[in-house]
Amino acid sequence: MKTHITKKEWHEYVLNLYFGGNEPLKNCINRAYRDFNRTMHGLSSMKNGKNLTTQAKEYLFNEFTKIKDLDIKTQNDFDNWHKDRCIGLSDLYKDENFSLFHIGQSQKWINMIFKYIFAYGSDYIKGYDKLYNFLHVPLDNILIDELKKYNPPKLEKSWSRIGDYSTYLEYQKWFRNKFHDETPLDVEFRLWNNIFDK
Repeated sequence: MKTHITKKEWHEYVLNLYFGGNEPLKNCINRAYRDFNRTMHGLSSMKNGKNLTTQAKEYLFNEFTKIKDLDIKTQNDFDNWHKDRCIGLSDLYKDENFSLFHIGQSQKWINMIFKYIFAYGSDYIKGYDKLYNFLHVPLDNILIDELKKYNPPKLEKSWSRIGDYSTYLEYQKWFRNKFHDETPLDVEFRLWNNIFDK
């Protein structure tokens, strides 16, 4: 009798369905882009819009490859890295005359890449486990709505239009303090499960 499909094979099947392709880190970058690109108003009408997206993906691939070798030992180390990459990504768009790219979009892209890296798991994408406790939660409408019962800081603009990194980081620090006994991504995982159960 033929052997049953293993759990690993089923896992790979689901990964391929959701992410496509066979380059896990690039798959995470591409999938995370799809999570926020509907907020990129006007990019598709730009002559160099596709090329700009390709440049941004290459930038992120290089930065996510390099972070594995950096000496990040504290939350502050990671926050500084995150800030520089969010600003770097925003500047990349601004340098190409697309001024409608904001820190809010940068954070969503970067934070979702990390989330997907851990969804893949270290069997497929190695070198990121040491960062898990420092990671930020991706801000979006669904999470922000779920957090309203905890009295979070008020955002004056939608998450995608946050333009100032300090405003964004203030929200992350509130989240860490509010759920100080848990790792941020663990809390976010639980909150999303609550949303799915509704």
